Amino acid sequence: MAKKNKSDRREFISRVGKAVLAGSVVAGGGIYFVKDRDKKSPGKLIEKVVSRDVRVKPLPGQTDLVVVKGKNIAPMLEKAVDNLGGINRFVSKGEKVILKPNISWNRTPAQAANTDPQMVAAMVDICHRAGAAEVTVLDNSCNQADLCYRNSGIAEAAKNAGAKVLMPDKNLFTEVFIGSPVDGKIPVLRPFLQADKIIALPKLKHHSASRLTITMKGWWGLLGQGRGRLHQDINGAIARLGMFIRPTLTVVDATTVLVRNGPQGGNLGDVMRLDKIIATTDQVAADAMGAKLMGVRQEDLPYLALAAKMGVGNNQLERLVIEEVEV
Repeated sequence: MAKKNKSDRREFISRVGKAVLAGSVVAGGGIYFVKDRDKKSPGKLIEKVVSRDVRVKPLPGQTDLVVVKGKNIAPMLEKAVDNLGGINRFVSKGEKVILKPNISWNRTPAQAANTDPQMVAAMVDICHRAGAAEVTVLDNSCNQADLCYRNSGIAEAAKNAGAKVLMPDKNLFTEVFIGSPVDGKIPVLRPFLQADKIIALPKLKHHSASRLTITMKGWWGLLGQGRGRLHQDINGAIARLGMFIRPTLTVVDATTVLVRNGPQGGNLGDVMRLDKIIATTDQVAADAMGAKLMGVRQEDLPYLALAAKMGVGNNQLERLVIEEVEV
């Protein structure tokens, strides 16, 4: 099993007395953009990022990753979560949970450009049964948001399951320093900085720039105006976003996948059925397994090795305890 990564937050707490606040303090999250003393030049202030880390503690002997095959998403998801220790390992009574599906494109579920609405609804239901006080669904769409939310089927499915569905309104963003001078400060959706738990529900699919888009690339959906500049160093930016957002749980929708012309797709001939979902607490492992299911070599996805080197997660699947089951 992978070793537990050290939290950036721990380092921050030990040095908080020296930090000068330059950002915002939010519930459950701490300080996201601070200025701190440069060790080499004590008189100089430097920008420092603090990770939004809502991971749960690893359990001794616990399965690291589950791949479930089946035709019905709800029982597949139940099985995946149960095999990772059960939803109460991830969500406690009274907590506010935010779900991050892919709602980027004005596409129907059959076109496989967004997360299947059945998966979103099933996760909302599971979180509510665990006692979550509030379950919110949110993504910053690439196409017109209201059309993406409606035609993906996600808005209706999530609302019917009892979720709070938020549109990416400009008033929801706050500027945050997310990891390097290249990225700089960028607007981030505030609800992701305020929730007690974050559950990623990405879609596995082809991407014209990064080869595949799964979990870490999906964090682009937290960002606002200016996110396009991150494509200048797309592999580095993907890895840094994985460091910035450390989700509680990742469940990858690989029931249908775009094998060409992603991330937007549109042609049903580009869609392939895999009838699988991937569930894990390690987003790097999730993306590594997604690559394996798509027949893509890790060497063709440089961000996997970068993220692993940064301590985001483990890309070496052979070192993980993996279960493959069918329901």
